[in-house]
Amino acid sequence: MVASPANCPSNLWTLDTTGWIFNLHGDRLFWWPPELLHTLNAPPCILIIGKYGQVNLEFDLSCLGSNWANCYSEEAEEISDN
Repeated sequence: MVASPANCPSNLWTLDTTGWIFNLHGDRLFWWPPELLHTLNAPPCILIIGKYGQVNLEFDLSCLGSNWANCYSEEAEEISDN
């Protein structure tokens, strides 16, 4: 399947000129440096062709919003203690 604005998960977020990424409810998800905004493949774009390349955001495994506490892992804690 080819990604398009109609079926791309990036339709679930928006970007403002200060670098904030928002979900559909207007909640801030995270901040992207404004000097790098030209590299961010933001909706409805599906491709950027340029000398700086592109960055695609994927939220499939993210721990945003009410899922933020899921980013904690006891296993990771044990590794950092060693």
